[in-house]
Amino acid sequence: GDGFSMCEDSFGDDLVAIDWGDEGDCYCQHDCECMEDVGDSEDTYLITRDSAVAALPHECGPGEGENADEDEDGDEDEECCVHHTYWADGSLAGTTCPQCCSPFDASTMSSIGNAGCTGYSDAGEVAPPFLDCRQEAIDAGSCGTGHICATCADYGVPTGQYWSFVGYASCPDWVVDALYEDAEDGGNCESHLDEDGDEDDWTDGPAG
Repeated sequence: GDGFSMCEDSFGDDLVAIDWGDEGDCYCQHDCECMEDVGDSEDTYLITRDSAVAALPHECGPGEGENADEDEDGDEDEECCVHHTYWADGSLAGTTCPQCCSPFDASTMSSIGNAGCTGYSDAGEVAPPFLDCRQEAIDAGSCGTGHICATCADYGVPTGQYWSFVGYASCPDWVVDALYEDAEDGGNCESHLDEDGDEDDWTDGPAG
């Protein structure tokens, strides 16, 4: 009733399910990939939106569910400075770590220099592009704070992309996920977030 309406007002079409309690409390969910605490509570019920969840998912295993995005250091609660790649329309094309240092290291702000994060905010403080391969930047001969326009062609960066550092006051779960996925794929994050990584094993690309 009221709980579902409240969640629907807050999340719109992104709402997929709610946890509803006997006392009228509810918890809105924008995904339902697995179920936690199955059978542990007799007064909480899962209500799903049929159009979003065709069948109940499996019970959450290790590394899934509410704590799936948390590493041992609780990175999702920390400030972070990350390298986002954007398309010309501002849509996100990719996420990785600064080559120089860990995205969760407090010294990252100063270590990157003028091309680095300019501050932190909850929504993400976007610094001026350190590599700008948008057509207007190429035409103007000014392709970011850290690189000349030839870098775009030298490294095969698609025309229309630009790269910026973004500082988050509390690193969002989706950013933490993207950083660890980048580490698993052998990207810039490998040497910072993978305990077996080599600090000197940089990826082949323009510094950032």
